[in-house]
Amino acid sequence: MASSKEIVLNPEGYESEVEQFSNSVSGVASVESKQILEVKKKSILESMDLMMSILETFAKSMEAYVALSKKDVDEMKAIKEKWVNKDAEIAHDIEGT
Repeated sequence: MASSKEIVLNPEGYESEVEQFSNSVSGVASVESKQILEVKKKSILESMDLMMSILETFAKSMEAYVALSKKDVDEMKAIKEKWVNKDAEIAHDIEGT
């Protein structure tokens, strides 16, 4: 049995949603993981090695999240472009011009 999934886009709020998502990604991207990694230089505790490994993994994860999110923003804009073009095509077909 096949499953059907639909995505509903609100044309009135779409641009604002894209902008809000883009801004949230910028906020995450501005986190300075290098500052966190400087802790290692100031510490001589052996237990810090595990913490540093966790922080390095976290920093890499955040970089991957930002990269994917920026791609998502581009895809969202592409969806809108296709949507506008399809609307124009339908309007043209209806008017018969």
